Amino acid sequence: MEKISDRFDVSAFFRDKLKKTQETISKDPKKLDKKAALDLLNQPFFEKDTLGYYSSEGRFPTELYLDSNHDWMTRNKKPTDLFGYEYRTVAWSEEKDTLAMLNKVSFPKINMTEDRNGNLAYLKVEKASKNKEDFNRIQDYVKRNCKELHIDEDEPGVTYWENNTSYYSLSKVERKEEEISSYDVKGNKDSKWVNITEISLIIYQKSYIKEMEKLNIYSPGKIFWKKPL
Repeated sequence: MEKISDRFDVSAFFRDKLKKTQETISKDPKKLDKKAALDLLNQPFFEKDTLGYYSSEGRFPTELYLDSNHDWMTRNKKPTDLFGYEYRTVAWSEEKDTLAMLNKVSFPKINMTEDRNGNLAYLKVEKASKNKEDFNRIQDYVKRNCKELHIDEDEPGVTYWENNTSYYSLSKVERKEEEISSYDVKGNKDSKWVNITEISLIIYQKSYIKEMEKLNIYSPGKIFWKKPL
């Protein structure tokens, strides 16, 4: 991810992943043995969605907003224009899957959005990590390569950054999770509680932010607009 830019070929990155997902869901589980069926369920799944501009009808402070054509508010509406496509990871394994790397930290989940010209607009990577150093590595990378921003409408626990080409939104949530190692013959479990850090990093291309602000489209990343809504 260190060298990613708005010229990144998003559709090419997801092409084979989407094809494999379609092949997997088209198989009849009744015709598979138990092992083969479990192997299919352990595969990552991906989907592609269409994004467009829709009339806000007073719900937002702008005339138009950016959304998926499958959202419940837009399902029966026609967009005023097409924006592009969003590719999402909808099923993944925290332990086995690696879809992105940043400063030696692997991410099993990535969502990417491209405009209709195929240019990367923004991406989001997420990870539920048992290693507390993972967040520190991501934060260290951002600190070395970006300048921190102080935003009036910031969210608790989120930090904001920028470099020459992009804006960054970095956050973490700490929680505990019960890890079960085994059960005895009476059904009693052997378990322990482990610390989990949920890491989220969103990278917005400045070219996308500028275009949305110019068009006055209520959209992801609007917090980075130079003029408040």
